[in-house]
Amino acid sequence: MATMPKNQTATSFIGGSNLVQFKESRHKEAGRRFILFLSRPDIQADWYEISSDIPANRQAMQTPQLINDPVMQVFRAQLEDTRLPPAEKEWSIFWDRFHRRYSAFLESGDDAKTFVKEMNAVMAEVIRERDLSGRPRTGMIYWLALTFFPLLLVAIYVLRGFYGQKTLPALNSTPLRRVACFLLPALAIMLVFRLLPLCVAFAASFTDLGAANITDPANSLFTGAGNYLRLYQDEVFWKSVRNTLIYLLIGVPLNMLIALTLALAINRFRGWRRTLLASGLFLPSVITMVASAVTWRWLYCQQSPINIAINALGFGPYNWLGDPDLALPSLIIFSVWRSYGLSMLIILAGLELINRELYEAVRIDGGSRWSEFCHVTLPGLRGTLFAVAVGATVANIQFFIEPYVLTGGGPKDATMSLLLFSYNRAFGSFQLGYASSVITVLFVFFFIFNIWQRHFRRKLS
Repeated sequence: MATMPKNQTATSFIGGSNLVQFKESRHKEAGRRFILFLSRPDIQADWYEISSDIPANRQAMQTPQLINDPVMQVFRAQLEDTRLPPAEKEWSIFWDRFHRRYSAFLESGDDAKTFVKEMNAVMAEVIRERDLSGRPRTGMIYWLALTFFPLLLVAIYVLRGFYGQKTLPALNSTPLRRVACFLLPALAIMLVFRLLPLCVAFAASFTDLGAANITDPANSLFTGAGNYLRLYQDEVFWKSVRNTLIYLLIGVPLNMLIALTLALAINRFRGWRRTLLASGLFLPSVITMVASAVTWRWLYCQQSPINIAINALGFGPYNWLGDPDLALPSLIIFSVWRSYGLSMLIILAGLELINRELYEAVRIDGGSRWSEFCHVTLPGLRGTLFAVAVGATVANIQFFIEPYVLTGGGPKDATMSLLLFSYNRAFGSFQLGYASSVITVLFVFFFIFNIWQRHFRRKLS
């Protein structure tokens, strides 16, 4: 333990907090006295022995317990040349972007001057965003208008489809009232927990909503398309788009291929053998995602059975989750292992709906098993496979827990997904408006995808 090395200066930053009181506290005076009690030098010294937290009160370093502590005296010397970081939200924004890029820089071996120029450009962008703070504040009317505008569009779309029917039930008819009684609870849940949060996110994507104004959203600033322009210029965002597309284009076909192969194999059995095989192969889908991810994190470590087996074959152990070239394929393997079971059961159910007489007709005509598969099985599973593909696509686009638990989006953002990117911006740097723009982009994609799959499904039928 030593003080900071000194060239021109040895100044360092200090930060963090342990004792805070919220503005909304109902016992401000009691909280203030409690903080003053915990800040006493003797109490701070006792707390250091319990938790190893550096005392917030410098006088605690002169207490009998700590006066002879060599580590504490190093900190005491460093505090003589220490400053607080700027108490500005722009500093937090810059620090988040700097820290993410700095971690990648340490592993890349890039030129330091190039990195400094890049950070200067980042700081200039943060300052430019600050200078735009003179824009008008949103106000509650803005939030209400942008929140309920999408709801109005949905209502118009539903009513248009309803009144577009050739035969309409009377609005005061008993059957319609009964249908409404059954549908209203489910519709209310969807409205409150699905549609309304999405509309709020849409409204927030046009503001600078963040930690500074989360308790008073009406005090946020209107930024227009600023968040979306920033998304377009964000390198990490495009990495997350690329990773999500790779995850989608490899994971979905692999999932369907494994599920179809296993379903065809199981379909040849009957009775308890069929049930036992289907249950065993479906088991990975029953295990909770976090438990599965923790297990696979161990399987991918340096001393895991996978690396030991590879090492025995003459290949060196691989850093599956630490190598940018291997991390995303490793997550795809884990995701396919966990999700193929549900696809397999759906395909297995689809195989039961195929008329067995068609197979007999192919055999009578001298057809092989490959002919049965090409001319009977695949056409019979056309609708089932399409449904499985749509479900797997929706699930893979929203992949979040896998990179969150296994890699945290690293290394070098090699496993950063769209949802994890949005989560980090919302709860890592508290840029809620910026994070909401990602959610809006995802919603637009899902809306377009839904229109396409409905059109394609009609062609299949």
